Amino acid sequence: MVTELQHTDLHISNFQVDVETLRLSSRGKVQRAFLLLLECSMLKEPERPCSSSERNMKQKRDLEVLFMFSSAPVFPSKNFVPFTFTPHIQYGEADGVPLLLDMLCPSPLPSHHLPAVIYIFGGGWEGGHRSAGMYPWLSPLLATQGFLTVNISYRMSYQAVFPAQIHDAKAAVRWLRANAEHYHINPDRIGAWGFSSGGHLASLLGVTGDLPTLEGECGSPGYSSRVQAVVAAAAPSNFLHPGGQLLNDGPSNEVIRLFGGTVREHEEQMRLGSPISHVNADASPFFLIHGTRDEVVPFEQTEQMYEALKAVGVEVTFLVTEWGHDWDTGWYEVALQYLAFFQRHLCG
Repeated sequence: MVTELQHTDLHISNFQVDVETLRLSSRGKVQRAFLLLLECSMLKEPERPCSSSERNMKQKRDLEVLFMFSSAPVFPSKNFVPFTFTPHIQYGEADGVPLLLDMLCPSPLPSHHLPAVIYIFGGGWEGGHRSAGMYPWLSPLLATQGFLTVNISYRMSYQAVFPAQIHDAKAAVRWLRANAEHYHINPDRIGAWGFSSGGHLASLLGVTGDLPTLEGECGSPGYSSRVQAVVAAAAPSNFLHPGGQLLNDGPSNEVIRLFGGTVREHEEQMRLGSPISHVNADASPFFLIHGTRDEVVPFEQTEQMYEALKAVGVEVTFLVTEWGHDWDTGWYEVALQYLAFFQRHLCG
């Protein structure tokens, strides 16, 4: 059941989702319940205006979410729990930009401490919104299985060039640890995941630990930014040898805008931003997913990352699909696999 939703401007009260009710309700009730959840996560904090194409894409995605949520049994048939959704929590600040997250946590909070997982949205480091994590098979799925999950915003490349984005992601990890007692989080059981550029940042979290160069000063100093498990889908791993539509030279593109110039101008920064450059035996366990038909981020990017992790003895799983790069609904098909991965590494 969804409790009464009240909001004034952008201040929204928490509300609770009873997952069993959602699973057993008629399709119309499920759609209305999830639409409330999605609308809350999409209420915009002050930022650049949306273009017409972005609004159209949001409408298309909202319809896809509602259709998939109401037509498929997203949640496992047992062990699911209600969760509470709390939007617009500030976890840090950088260059005057508030860094926000939306939280989903089991309700009521159990006496034991919870594993936590950070979802990082994709969009070429210059588009997208953290509400992407509200697809039912992403953060809501984990929340129904006893995880505390957060969908984070981070600075876009038009706001700040790399390493601003990983500074923000690391600040989110530190914030979870700084607030572990308040939210019943187990500070030794934190994971990260993401798709495309979000998967790139999740991968960096998994291989850089507490690397001072990438820590930043965006919030919660004095806490570790290390994570204990990573799921990365269709994620760039090597900007020095990108390929496909992932270009580090030539006309302006997402990579060049991320680093503020070409590889000839910023080779060291691109090396610093390449997860494969940081692979070491202390890296987190990884679950990698990539499609052989990906025309944006070449399949070889994940293939090389897999081989590098395996070579130093890191536990890594590589799921190969035949998808291209645009596979939002593909998450649904592999949902139980990454759920099992996070359960294995964060719930022990």
